[in-house]
Amino acid sequence: MLDIPAKNVTDIEDAGAEGAEVETFSEAPFLKVIDRFSKFVIGLLLAGAVLTFPEIVIYTLEDPGDNSYERIEVIWEGSQYETFEYTVDEYTGNKEVGIYVEKGMANSTEIDVKNQDIIVRVCDFEDIEYSCGWAGFDSYEWRLWESESERHRLNDSERFAMILPDYQLISFQENITFNSSNDEEFLIFVVGYVMVSVGDPSEPISIYFCGLSVIVFLFFSIVKTVTRNVSKIGQTLIQELGNEMPQYETSKESENTIEKVRFSLPQITTVNVDGQEIRFEQANDLDKLREIVMISKEHWKVDIHPEGSYLWYDATHKTYTLYKDEEIVGGMFDEGKGSTDDALAYLWKLTL
Repeated sequence: MLDIPAKNVTDIEDAGAEGAEVETFSEAPFLKVIDRFSKFVIGLLLAGAVLTFPEIVIYTLEDPGDNSYERIEVIWEGSQYETFEYTVDEYTGNKEVGIYVEKGMANSTEIDVKNQDIIVRVCDFEDIEYSCGWAGFDSYEWRLWESESERHRLNDSERFAMILPDYQLISFQENITFNSSNDEEFLIFVVGYVMVSVGDPSEPISIYFCGLSVIVFLFFSIVKTVTRNVSKIGQTLIQELGNEMPQYETSKESENTIEKVRFSLPQITTVNVDGQEIRFEQANDLDKLREIVMISKEHWKVDIHPEGSYLWYDATHKTYTLYKDEEIVGGMFDEGKGSTDDALAYLWKLTL
């Protein structure tokens, strides 16, 4: 004999269905794909960062001075009517410069330097190797011979003078002017050593790998959070609809099921009261049936047609359920609740 209330069976089934639904949402395939793809991309970026990590060490330990060197260049270009601003400071040190003038203008040009601490050596063309034997001239001229576009400057110019500042001078500035008996303007240019950068060392690629890893992690975290929230909202809506729709559908289906089955009380009705079986022939005598079942303290059962059908009443919980072939008959989607009279009224209405 079944002694399990129908509501408990229904609740268990519903709970199982809801649990499966929650599991479906919590383990949404889309979230799994996003999670695996994000881990794959971040893993690749971090692997790239690890492989390029030695570049960070080299970049950190590298001396910036290794990427630069001194080269002789033109640092000023003008005419005899312009002033050359000659500057030496504690950072650049003593600066040696050489001065070129257009060919044929050296003998008619004078250099005017007021600071007595600045050494000016005007080239003596009778002894040019001694008086203008500055290495900067040679370096500049040799380099110009390698360039076709700049070679004309050397061909049209000649060494005029060089300035060798006293090494005791730490910082000073001097305006140097030129005097010439030739009124026609001619070109004067000054050469000196300048620092030339080979190229700034590029930042290590691993920095970009690490940065992209953080960006990808944040991006996919946002996507997963939004997707998870949307899934929860969808789950809530589906559960709310599910709580309403099944009742309506089950009710309609149950009514149809009851309509398909014709129930009736047999001529000889069998009643089981707390395990004691009682038979009586007055099938339509509801008062007699009530008199029999009212003595029940635990449960009672009335067998009805078709065979294998019965109405079960739980006196403890005050619930009644219709069974056919040991299964709850559609229409009792929720067990009936009420007194013995309510259960008999339901039976009477069912068997009319």
